Amino acid sequence: MNHAFNTCGIESFIAVASVFCPEIVEVNEYIFISEFYNGGVEILEEQYGKDRKKIEQWVNSWSLADFFLQARDESVHVDDIIVEYGKAIQYFWSLRLKELFPDRNIIVELGDTTPRTG
Repeated sequence: MNHAFNTCGIESFIAVASVFCPEIVEVNEYIFISEFYNGGVEILEEQYGKDRKKIEQWVNSWSLADFFLQARDESVHVDDIIVEYGKAIQYFWSLRLKELFPDRNIIVELGDTTPRTG
């Protein structure tokens, strides 16, 4: 905590809070992170045959490394740190969704799409 308190300003804390506790929108019973949803749910329904899981994954799935495309900090290139960040996102987004939709069983998944060799 001391590192955060001594290196981040209040505006940075507010920005980080919006990442860990994002605005969520519900559109036609689909659940989306509002920052990622650009409309067009009808097109997605046609494309994915109204498969809720596929539609929600398409909109809400992002590469964790892509969050930091303009970052100047070298830590964004350290796989172990990105994994820990992913675990934190998973934990806090799960809490947020349970708070907003207590009667729904919403799963926040982490996936690894890193190409494997060997």
